[in-house]
Amino acid sequence: MFNALKYIRSLEASGIERAQAEAQVQLVIDAIGDEVATKTDASEIKLEMARAQTESKGHFSEVKTEMAQIRTEIFELRTELKTEIAELRTEIGEVRAELKTEISELHTEIVNVRAELKTEIAELRTEIGNVRMEFKTEVADLRKEIRGVREELKTEIADLRADLLKTTSEIIFKMGALHVASMAFIVGAVGLLIKF
Repeated sequence: MFNALKYIRSLEASGIERAQAEAQVQLVIDAIGDEVATKTDASEIKLEMARAQTESKGHFSEVKTEMAQIRTEIFELRTELKTEIAELRTEIGEVRAELKTEISELHTEIVNVRAELKTEIAELRTEIGNVRMEFKTEVADLRKEIRGVREELKTEIADLRADLLKTTSEIIFKMGALHVASMAFIVGAVGLLIKF
């Protein structure tokens, strides 16, 4: 009696895929099922099975070759990617080092600028203090000068008032004398007129 399952397992063990093994077994079952199997039929079946097995082995060999090529490509790709990743890590390290250097330089520059600005601010404060002192001195001098001018003006005004008073008195005196002289003249002229 024909054991189909055992035959399928035997084909699979020799490297034939299950679908092909089942197809071969079905052919054998069909041939046995007709119950008229001749030696020629059996030879043809064996021949066909051998061809199928050879074809399967060829396909299996091609698949193995393709898988080996794919594995090689994967290995090469993995190697390339590892190299690129290593290069990128190196580049990242270099960029990080450059940035740290630049940041350090900027910190130093900030410290220097801060020190320069503090010095300039101190100098400006000193200059402001000096200007304030100069201003106070000038204001005090101007106040003294104003007091002096005020005293001089008071003296001049007093002198001018005295001169004005004196001049006014002289004018009044002279006007009085002139008035007296003109009265004497008028009286003299009237006296002459009367005589004539």
